[in-house]
Order: sequence, then structure tokens, then C-alpha cells
Amino acid sequence: MITHIIKQTLAGKTVNRLLMNDALRRISVRGKILDLGAGTIRSSYFEFLTVGESSEVVSIDALPDRKPDITADLENGIPLPAQSFDTVLCFNLLEHIFSYGKLTSESCRVLRPGGRLIGYVPFLVNFHPDPHDYFRYTEQGLERILEDSGFSKITVSFVGRGPFTAAWSQVAYVLPRFIRWTVTLLAFATDYLLLRLKPGFRGKYPTGYVFIAEK
Repeated sequence: MITHIIKQTLAGKTVNRLLMNDALRRISVRGKILDLGAGTIRSSYFEFLTVGESSEVVSIDALPDRKPDITADLENGIPLPAQSFDTVLCFNLLEHIFSYGKLTSESCRVLRPGGRLIGYVPFLVNFHPDPHDYFRYTEQGLERILEDSGFSKITVSFVGRGPFTAAWSQVAYVLPRFIRWTVTLLAFATDYLLLRLKPGFRGKYPTGYVFIAEK
């Protein structure tokens, strides 16, 4: 984890993003994959996901400058046939979609039986319109949204450490990268000690959530 923190920080990743990437190391994807809100230049999360050798990735986004495989406004749904994908990826996207329930329902529709929607939403993060920024989601909210969209076997996993990491994630940008990783390690270590003393704090200071839902 120490090496991961140093490398990710020096690469310009935020505390939120390096925690997300670390969580993705335990997730595998396969088959035909639809990457929502992405372009043909693969996002860094593919470096951490375990991707099946025969997998095919199709990207879709509303912004043509990202050069997605398919250009479409996801607020209006997913313009693809039902049951045509094995995996749908939805990373750092739902907070930018006003009709989030429609998008998750559409994700369920385009998945084959047994297919999975895998994604991440930030919880404690600055306002970041792209082009809009509408919502922050809790674990209970995500579970309800995914259930209402037709998914089963839903898992929502806490991403974060504790209050020191959560607080540091909001101001980390004030320091240059080559110093930032040292404070990140200090925040992680302080939260580790705090949670040993106060285990009731565990899970109360999320930087985000990873969710996996099966059709």
C-alpha cells in the first residue's frame, strides 16, 4: 500500500482516486464491456481491474472530444440493444447524471443475464462539474437505486479510512506532489491508530463507494 500511495500521488492522483484504484485491485471484469462516460483512451482504472484476455471494451460518452466509440447523451439512455454486454462500468459518473435512475435501469437492460454493473461514486469530494455535478450518494441510497433498477446480489463497499484521511483529502492539493504522499501516509497511519481505539468510527468517513450489482 505504501508503494501504491507514493506512485499514485506522484502521478497526480487525488487521495480519493488512489483509494478507489486500490479497491479495484480485487475486482475482475470479463466478456464484452461497456464503459460509460469514457473515451477510447482507457482510463487509469483499467490498470487495477483484472481484465479477461478475450474482453472487448466499448466506450460511450456525450463529449466527442473524448473520442468515444459511441457518442450519446447518457441522460437519454443507452442507445444499444438489450442483453448485449457482460459488464457495464460506471466510474465517477453517476454524480454527473441527473436522471441517474434511468441510467442504472438502462445499464440493467443492456446486460445479459448474470452480467454485472461495476462502478464507483465519490462521496467526500469537491464540486467538479463535467459538465454538471448533481449528487452525492450513500451506501443505503445506492442499494435502493440499484434494487429499483432491477439488479440483485448488490454489494456496496466503503472506500476510505477515517476522519484524518477524509479531512486531508479535501486540502491535499495545497502541497506539491513530492511532499503530498508523506502527509497521506501520516493520515492513513493516524486513522489506523484511531480505529483501533475507536472501532465505532469505522465506515463513517467515506471518500466514496464501490458498487457491484448483478442482473
